Amino acid sequence: AIDLEWTAATDGTSGVAGYRIYQDGSFVTTVTASAYQVTGLAPETLYSFTVSAYDEAGNEGLESASADEATLADTTAPTTAIQVTGGPLGQNGWYTAPPSITLTPDEPATTWYQWGTDEPLEYTDSFQPPVGENVLTYWSADASENTETPKPTQTFKLDETAPSTPGDFTAERSGPSSVTLTWSASSDAESGIASYTYVQAGPQSGSGLIGAALTSYTINSLPDGTYTFKLIARNGAGLTSAYTETITVVIDTVAPTPTASTAPAAPDGPNGGFKTAPPITLGS
Repeated sequence: AIDLEWTAATDGTSGVAGYRIYQDGSFVTTVTASAYQVTGLAPETLYSFTVSAYDEAGNEGLESASADEATLADTTAPTTAIQVTGGPLGQNGWYTAPPSITLTPDEPATTWYQWGTDEPLEYTDSFQPPVGENVLTYWSADASENTETPKPTQTFKLDETAPSTPGDFTAERSGPSSVTLTWSASSDAESGIASYTYVQAGPQSGSGLIGAALTSYTINSLPDGTYTFKLIARNGAGLTSAYTETITVVIDTVAPTPTASTAPAAPDGPNGGFKTAPPITLGS
């Protein structure tokens, strides 16, 4: 940048309204103050500047004598800012849809970015992270070949896919008031399986969280009645699988009471006896 300053002009009629600035004979801008900073100049380059005043009536005076000034060499590397927008953030820092990444250097420059150890790419527009867990590195270089030191930003974690549904799900009574659930493990290629959740409905309804390493789980102290059970998996990003099939289990801890009946029901002969031997039916 080059700073310009000049002595204020005078106008005895309508007064000075402002100044016009010229760079190498070409109009640059209009200002009202008697100073201006010219930016966007190439380094190590000689420029010539003139200034003219104009009054409230629009009359422009003569241009000043030219002031020649050279810019300094550019030895400062650009600094690149990053902006991340959009993309819902799930659990544990995982995105469940891709965000948009924008890189902006603080001066005219060429910007590059790199995912992990992949080949660097020239930045031209906003981009999205690949699926999985990846580290982004980025840097810029200006026309004077000043190159920013590459810097890694946050690790981007993206998982858009729900885990697979637990397989081979069973729910069986394993004790007087207990039900054991078993299943084959779900899979998730990106964020992994974080947990399972069972849902039970019946006299005692509810749900429970099960650790990711388990493939069986026992629920105890269930009151008598008819229950249904189903299971889902959850991955590290918080996405859930479809439910397993629903399985019904009956808890019944009351022992049956035996009964007996005859036909006729009471003795029908003398002295409290039956005239003929009655059939006896046992039940509960």
